[in-house]
Amino acid sequence: MKLSTLLLSSAAFVVAGSAYAADLPAKKGAPAAKAAAGCPAFGAGFFQIPGGDNCIKFSGKVYSDTTFAASSTTTAGTFDLYFDVRSNSDVGVVRGFAGMSAGSLVDKAYVQFGGLTAGKRDAVSKVFGGPGGNFGGASYGNPSDSISYDMSMGSSTLSVGLQNPGSHTSQTTVTKQPDIAAALSVAAGAATVKVAGVAHEAVDQSTGSKSNGYAALGSAAFNAGSVSILGWAGYANGATSYINSANQTGYVERASNNNLTGSAYGVQSTVAMGQATLGLMYTNATIQAASSSYVKTGYNAWVSYAVAKNLTITPEFWTYTDDVASSKTTTNAAYIRIARDF
Repeated sequence: MKLSTLLLSSAAFVVAGSAYAADLPAKKGAPAAKAAAGCPAFGAGFFQIPGGDNCIKFSGKVYSDTTFAASSTTTAGTFDLYFDVRSNSDVGVVRGFAGMSAGSLVDKAYVQFGGLTAGKRDAVSKVFGGPGGNFGGASYGNPSDSISYDMSMGSSTLSVGLQNPGSHTSQTTVTKQPDIAAALSVAAGAATVKVAGVAHEAVDQSTGSKSNGYAALGSAAFNAGSVSILGWAGYANGATSYINSANQTGYVERASNNNLTGSAYGVQSTVAMGQATLGLMYTNATIQAASSSYVKTGYNAWVSYAVAKNLTITPEFWTYTDDVASSKTTTNAAYIRIARDF
């Protein structure tokens, strides 16, 4: 066969094959993935859950904490993870919030709607959240099971509710009654003031006798751009767990049928300087028993440096003194946290 005849025959076969293939039904490709829709009404980071009108936001951090003390060095890695789900309804915005923090399976879990909050959240009486580093002053109400109502009044917010009572781990007998708490937060320009009160049932660890106790707490914050200052103070009668987070054996809320009293105060200042934020803090807590007293003072200094977006390194140094019945013990330690937020 001549070469010209072979080439013409091959060309005719290709053309015929192409015409036949054109008559076959086209095979459809996989549909393009649909981008998640944002929820601007609820703020940045929220996106709509497919198949419904709920919006969700994931947030948290992964971090490593290393503490250098006089006799030991410890390193621990852990994470925080939070889920915030919101949607509009006939009663306004309905919110469900849940999260785990630092190894705690349930750090917070609550439902909010119409100003009502029920579940595990920061206590109504919490007026001070502590520094970004490790050691700090009294927390004035860590997350606890509670039910509360928040009412906005212009630049002010009034909160009232029932919350599980705080207690020292040294207590063997605790109250079965929830604490009644109320707080008022007022914002005025760069300043924010919050005051809180708690009614608490104190229990004698030896006799089991009970009495009415209370705590009065307050804080004032001022934020002027790169500089912020926060001061706080508290007084307690039969409710010392609200002013001192330390667990001191023998220093409970009621002993020998008398309520223990105590006071606490502190000040914190931060200064932002480019990628770094410098923090300084002083705290003092005093608990007065019938025949002795307990005083704890602490000094903190830390620098939080943003290495990259959402990546920070925070070295911190602290020293605190425990003075129990005129016997003083001073502890010094250094600490560093490397954290990746998301």
